[in-house]
Amino acid sequence: MNRNHAIDLWKFVCALCLILYHFKQVLGSHVADTYYDLIAYFNLVVEWFFMISGYMVCVSDNKWFKTAPSDKPEEKRFLYRFKRLYPMFFIATIAAAVIMYVYRSVTGVWWWEEGMQHGIFNLILSLTCMTYTGIFSPDPIVGINSPTWFMDALILCYMIYYLIRLILRKKNISPVWLYAFVMFLGFYAWYQMTLIPFLNKDMGRGYAAFFLGCFIHELAGYFGKKKMQVFTIVAAAVFVLLRILGHADDMYFIVAYVEGALLLLLFTQFDFPSKLIGFIPGTAAMGGASYEVFLWHLPVMNLMALIWYLMGHSEYKLPDFVIYAVCVLVVSFGMYFLVEKRLLTRRTAKTSHTV
Repeated sequence: MNRNHAIDLWKFVCALCLILYHFKQVLGSHVADTYYDLIAYFNLVVEWFFMISGYMVCVSDNKWFKTAPSDKPEEKRFLYRFKRLYPMFFIATIAAAVIMYVYRSVTGVWWWEEGMQHGIFNLILSLTCMTYTGIFSPDPIVGINSPTWFMDALILCYMIYYLIRLILRKKNISPVWLYAFVMFLGFYAWYQMTLIPFLNKDMGRGYAAFFLGCFIHELAGYFGKKKMQVFTIVAAAVFVLLRILGHADDMYFIVAYVEGALLLLLFTQFDFPSKLIGFIPGTAAMGGASYEVFLWHLPVMNLMALIWYLMGHSEYKLPDFVIYAVCVLVVSFGMYFLVEKRLLTRRTAKTSHTV
């Protein structure tokens, strides 16, 4: 499978948007206030990560299942994906807890309790990916590192996805309707703000976006690239027209899904974006490190907040954001190259004969 450089760069840009969004949200910074409405929209890039994950898991798994071992292939593939993601998630969560307690011991107060909550119970929920599932409380339990609720939903998405693949293997039916069912179930949970364990509004965000990505992949396989390219152009033209006329101004959440789906179609059904972006050096590393940016941007901000506290610094301006963003990228690329890639290489060498 050829590397899609457009997807890599898209993931990295989404991660940078999230850094800026949380810098303003958490620290109350006035950086780029002129573009506040746009930046407030950046929290929805998480949906785009889910869409990309859903699409790409279908791409890689369709190839793998053709030569998969006959003994419990879905279980093996799920464990493979879990083992790829969880070690770095575990390290980042423990680091976030340590930084949190260091900050508390120095300042006498907890840092940003709305998004990073202390306590052994919250740590256990975070490490077991149960914070936002609603199993212990109708409302989400924020846990140690707020953005990692993504993992809670993603693990459940993988479980449902491989259950669907198991059903398909036994019944030999098209997955498109099952993907559509879970996708609309997710939209329903979000729209109705449900409080059902494992089907609340937050898990719904993940289901809707992840299985939209799976749904798009199946449609592309059924109709072929030529027809999907025509559909993308027509859909984009209609969407742009509706935006110009102001018909979608109050539907920003749905707009995020439409924009994400159109970008996904553009970057996967047309070859030129990946070829053009492929000339930019390091795009593969950018895409790979985007997960680390997602995991580390709040723990690094907590550490920076401690340093700024010791310096007596309380006004967060553009130079502070630049320094913070550079620190996040240094930590993220360092963890990606020095830890994540090495773990992946070692694991691949051990399991290449089965996964």
